[in-house]
Amino acid sequence: SSLVDNWVNEIRKWLPQSASRGALFVQSGGKNPDVTIGRFLNFHSSVHPILVLSYEMFRSFSNALNCVDSLDVIVCDEGHRLKNADGTQTLNALSMCRACKRIVLTGTPVQNNLKELYTLVNFVQPGYLGDLDEFSSEFIQPIENGFQITGDGDTVRDRMIRSAQCHAILNLRSKLTFVLLRRTKEMVLKAILPARHDVIVRCKMSQELFSQYESQVRECLEDGAGDGGLLDTASLASEAGEEENLDTGKSENRSRKSLLILPLIMRLRQMCNSNSGGFTHPSGKSVDNVKMKILLMMLKSLYGTREERLYKKMEDLEKIVIVSNFNATLNNVAAMCSRHGWPSLRIDGSVHSSKRQQLVNQFNGKSTPFLVMLLSSKAGGVGLNLTGACRLVLLDPDWNPA
Repeated sequence: SSLVDNWVNEIRKWLPQSASRGALFVQSGGKNPDVTIGRFLNFHSSVHPILVLSYEMFRSFSNALNCVDSLDVIVCDEGHRLKNADGTQTLNALSMCRACKRIVLTGTPVQNNLKELYTLVNFVQPGYLGDLDEFSSEFIQPIENGFQITGDGDTVRDRMIRSAQCHAILNLRSKLTFVLLRRTKEMVLKAILPARHDVIVRCKMSQELFSQYESQVRECLEDGAGDGGLLDTASLASEAGEEENLDTGKSENRSRKSLLILPLIMRLRQMCNSNSGGFTHPSGKSVDNVKMKILLMMLKSLYGTREERLYKKMEDLEKIVIVSNFNATLNNVAAMCSRHGWPSLRIDGSVHSSKRQQLVNQFNGKSTPFLVMLLSSKAGGVGLNLTGACRLVLLDPDWNPA
């Protein structure tokens, strides 16, 4: 729904009034979507040339929409949602659309593997890269084989693998030239936006937090020690052997270890951000969090005290977006902003999608009092244009850089 809201604004901003006035928008959970889609089906060639709707809505009304044979173009924003090479209901429904042209917009055509890229290209231009088996043998296998080389890679076999990898990469780039148009912010907005500066601030743990960190790791390891547990070195050594020698029991041990490790990693990530979840020093004292201290210093340097802001114009103050994967961390930052009088807004999973664009508009407005936007990475990853801020802080990186 936030995607639809964003397209509403963009269409009204950029298209002639004659086109934007006739555009139809279908919100998830909105009233009478069947009536709106019925108007588009009956009058798309004259009165209503544009229909904007969510993937879920398209899937729900795909039988009717896919019967229209006079559509000029279908545009799929955040197209990486279609990346599953095995197909999804949404991808299958969109593939049946009779539009003359297909366009996929995405910032991450590859998130995990080249099969995702194949799926997007095959949707836009079916058969252009052959079937998946052909694409795999011609491109995926030689490219991935090259990344498996360890050490110096100076053997004749390693050099042959490297050569095959380079050949596959060059061929794939050449083929993609005809179906992929890549545009970066630097290329499009270089004359408008100043250069972006990325700064990695390394936050060393306090001694108290480090002690708690080690304690959590030790506790989990001891819980899994022995009998194929996390500290069972014999078990770990056996798992390093050939895959075909693994029996059912060993596979179960591996699964049990994964169940222990993943929650531990999640707890450790949370611990690095905040004291929530009972992470306190054994003495009962609150554990200092260096990351939060540095964030506080940064915000103070931008906004100062309430008294200092009385002498500044609101439009002269820089706005900032603060992103985290954890609601507990956002709670801590929200409390910090409240204590120091820095007005903030927040978008996370609890904010209904129909309300998000309203919050975005409030934050982007030049004369609004809100200086800080608190954003959960999941809720903020799709369809939000937070153009009001000139600084962004990622408090904790996610697994996948994409």
